Amino acid sequence: MRSHVVRLLSLVVVVASACEPSAGSPSSEVEGEHEHEAASSAAADNEVLPIVVEGTRLVVRKTDGTIATETEILGAKLVVSVDGRAPQLVRVDSIEEDTKSDDGEILLYELSSQDATGQWVNVCPADPDGLQRGFLLSGTWTKTGEHLRDDANIELSCTSGAVGKCLRMGYRPWENDTQFARHQACTRMLRADYCGNGASYTKNGTLINVFDPAGIQKAEPTEDLRFEAAWGPDGAVCLHHPRIPENGSLEDIVRACPERLTGRTGDACTAEAALADPKALVLNESRMR
Repeated sequence: MRSHVVRLLSLVVVVASACEPSAGSPSSEVEGEHEHEAASSAAADNEVLPIVVEGTRLVVRKTDGTIATETEILGAKLVVSVDGRAPQLVRVDSIEEDTKSDDGEILLYELSSQDATGQWVNVCPADPDGLQRGFLLSGTWTKTGEHLRDDANIELSCTSGAVGKCLRMGYRPWENDTQFARHQACTRMLRADYCGNGASYTKNGTLINVFDPAGIQKAEPTEDLRFEAAWGPDGAVCLHHPRIPENGSLEDIVRACPERLTGRTGDACTAEAALADPKALVLNESRMR
C-alpha cells in the first residue's frame, strides 16, 4: 500500500524567453544532459521555471508574468528525484479532471520517464481500476509516513497508493487543518499503520470499508465485515482486531506501541465510542480472521 512518490525539483517548459537556471542546481545538470532532445522543439529555448501547486493544480508562472496553460504544460519535463535517487526527467503526457471529483478540483496527471531502451513509460503503476495517473501535492512524506507541510516541495503520488486513494475519497489536505489531519489518518488506515511509525500490517487487495464522523465516507452495510479500528493522524486511536493476524496479532501490535494502544483494544474499541471521540477522524471495517 506504499505510495509511489516522486519529488519535484523544477520544471522545464518550452517558452519564448531567456530565463536561465541557477548554476550548479540539479535541474541545470539534467537539462544540459538532455539539451539535444529539448532543442528538437519548434518553440524557443527550454527554460527552468518556478512552480507551485494549488490543491492538485500545477501552476507555472512564465517569465512574462503569465500563467502557463494546460496545453503549454503538456509535453513539459519535470526534473525529479524518485525515492531519493539521482534527478531524472519525467514528461507530462496528459492532465484531466478526476471523474470521482464533483467540483473539478482534483486533477490527474499522466507522467512518463524513459526506460533503458529510451521508450517513455508511465511512472505510476496501475490502481485497482487499471488507472495509471498521479496527483501533485505540496509537502513531503517521512519514512514513518508523516506528511509534513512544506510549500517549497511538491511530490507526485499515484492513484494506486494510499496518499492518492485517500485524496480520491474526499480527504483533501489543502482545505483546512482538519482535512489535513483526516487525510493523514486515512493513509495510516489504508496501510494498517496502527502505531503511526510507518510499519504496515496489511497486504494488497484486502477488502475494507471506510467511513468517518463527518460523513465524507459513509458506512456501507456489509455482512462479513466488522469494525476494525478508529484512526487519527498518528495511527490507531483504538483497535478491535488486526486486519491480517498473520502479519501481527493484537498482542504483537500492542507490544509494538503500548503507549498508544494499551487498554484500547478488543471489546474496549467500538465504532459507537469511536464516532463520539474527537480524536477518531476515520474508521474502518474489515473481516475478522
